[in-house]
Amino acid sequence: MKRKTFISLLKKELSRRNDIEVEEVVFYYDELIQDAIDAGEDESTFIESLGEIKEIVRRIEDDETFIVEVKAHNQNVLKKTIHVSTKIFVYFFLGVFGFVIAVAGISIFASGVALIGSAVIKIVTLSDLDVFGYFAYLAISVIGVSFILFSIALIRWHFTSFRESLLALLRKTNNFLSKRG
Repeated sequence: MKRKTFISLLKKELSRRNDIEVEEVVFYYDELIQDAIDAGEDESTFIESLGEIKEIVRRIEDDETFIVEVKAHNQNVLKKTIHVSTKIFVYFFLGVFGFVIAVAGISIFASGVALIGSAVIKIVTLSDLDVFGYFAYLAISVIGVSFILFSIALIRWHFTSFRESLLALLRKTNNFLSKRG
């Protein structure tokens, strides 16, 4: 028997019982079969080893702790899934963010160098500059230096503190999603 057929028959048999939480049990058995398949077992053989569906339902009815254990198992599976999903989301987001920060830092650095270079070239090539002209180009050079210093600080932060920021955001996002799940 294939997994879809087994799950469908199990769901149908469980829905006849009012005291059994159908979705919890179905999720548990679906996960159990998937884990067996992932471990290399044959799907049909594993499902046959579980026994007849009516026998499974009878065991569930007889065992009062089964549903409690199933809920705990399902909660652990969901937490692991949320944890992995959170990591994927955060790493993608921060990868894009990190790339943008790096490009911005390099662009600001290049702008600062260009401002300084253009100011120096103007001062050297223009002989008829008055005092105010020299101060204007000096001010442009100072702005260029501030751009360079800002970009160095931004790039330094990116390579030194970015990982800690990533881990803090990952932890906060995971906690937020765990509370909602």
